[in-house]
Amino acid sequence: MGELAFGEETWDSRLTQLELDIISCGRNSMFEQAMNKCIELLAVSNMQIGNMSLAKAQYSCFVGFGYLIFRGPAFAAQAEFHADIARSIFVNKATDFRQTAGSNHATSEDGKPHEQTLLLIMLLTQYTLAKARTILKREKEALRSAEASELILNQLLAMEPQFDSTQSHRSCEVAESDTDLQMQESQLDTFLELYQGVSSPMLRPGGGFCPSLRDIQIRIRFLTGRCFANQKKNGAATKCYRHALDFIEQRYGEDCKESIPVYHALAQLAESKDEESNIEEAIHYYRKVYKIALSVANEERSVLNCIEVLLAVHRLSLAYLKSGQSNSCEVAEKLLKDTLEWMDTFADEDENVSFVHSQRLAQSENDRLLSLSYRLLQTQQPSETSSTTDNPVSDLKRKLSDLVCLIRSTLIKIYSDSRRYEEAAKLLRQNLATQQFLHGLYSPAALVSQKMLLSIAMVAGDLKDAAKKARECLPMEEFTFGRNSKQVSKTREILDYLSGFQACEITPPPRFK
Repeated sequence: MGELAFGEETWDSRLTQLELDIISCGRNSMFEQAMNKCIELLAVSNMQIGNMSLAKAQYSCFVGFGYLIFRGPAFAAQAEFHADIARSIFVNKATDFRQTAGSNHATSEDGKPHEQTLLLIMLLTQYTLAKARTILKREKEALRSAEASELILNQLLAMEPQFDSTQSHRSCEVAESDTDLQMQESQLDTFLELYQGVSSPMLRPGGGFCPSLRDIQIRIRFLTGRCFANQKKNGAATKCYRHALDFIEQRYGEDCKESIPVYHALAQLAESKDEESNIEEAIHYYRKVYKIALSVANEERSVLNCIEVLLAVHRLSLAYLKSGQSNSCEVAEKLLKDTLEWMDTFADEDENVSFVHSQRLAQSENDRLLSLSYRLLQTQQPSETSSTTDNPVSDLKRKLSDLVCLIRSTLIKIYSDSRRYEEAAKLLRQNLATQQFLHGLYSPAALVSQKMLLSIAMVAGDLKDAAKKARECLPMEEFTFGRNSKQVSKTREILDYLSGFQACEITPPPRFK
């Protein structure tokens, strides 16, 4: 099929420009526009090449991977659907691909770049399937895809050792300064030279869409570890995570932020064994996470980095409390209080630059290793906090505020267990105000805080305040559960009981003192 003109452009130049636009949108946090252009790219390619299978596989693969990096784990099913189309095409047409040449985006006159292009499409396809199926908790299929992607990756690395840059170039990452920009431009020249046989800009590893080969190597090991962990194969999972950690340290150095999710994963594996020695091992890993995250956040106080610190503190404090050591409560309490004070200093600073930087990184980081921290955060929050908005900055601020509430809640438990009810109530009131502002006056999270305030007032023997809290709980429970629900009936009984004591001015029973 000959080249057709698209206005004054050829179809191939139109496709190339669309790919460059997608890379630019990703680097500038225009995630929805980037995803829309991925879909447009597939549509335009279909208009150009018709039934040409290799190009269809390539652009279907791009759409699938785009769903993961631009829209996140919630779109794993869509990512799998498009990547599986690409896989099916390869299964049926693999022999033809090596014998024919067509669009410049699929092949070239030289056989070697053509082979590299084929392998890169297959690699990105299998990696997308592995990641999507891991998210969808279909571990057996995910492991098969991960194994296939690793075999393809090894072929690419063996074909040309210098095929992957040794520089730390990250997918869709934004330059933070003029120096960084010059470095990225220099690296881009290197990539163009290394991948000159790969005509598709989006397919070049480390070029802004497809991750570098070394980063894919890390991710495959990490995904494999997650699959084994989900299957309760802790030994195999630990081995994979340690391999991933070795690759990370070789590429980025020791104690780098890329190692944070691996230490999180190793700590969770240790905790799952539920033995005293394993709890100590988990504490060791969480300390590593805390140390790294705090160092990164102190260097640049962005919202994203603060989220990492708060998550590490929460997990570490729970591990301390679980350990049962003589001073574990004191250590956990000090850690939590120090962290809240640290966050207060952050709130007093000018946040505009940090929030803008966090916006740019929010989605591009999502497919990198740090995405594990987001998943951990999602599992620890009420359902209403899991929703995202069209504004990445607003969504990050919300997650940060929710995590501050989680830190306070852990401290509240320590105060309540040690009968320091006044201190617990103070933190609960702060949580209640934050939750009502973020999620609504009658949100489930706010209702939980309101009920806890009622319980503390009753246990402390302050019946007047307890009656007030019960009255405040009633409309919230009626809205959430209905006027005739068991929860509302129980709160009404408590309110009647407390009102009766106040009316008769009777000394309450000892259990309310």
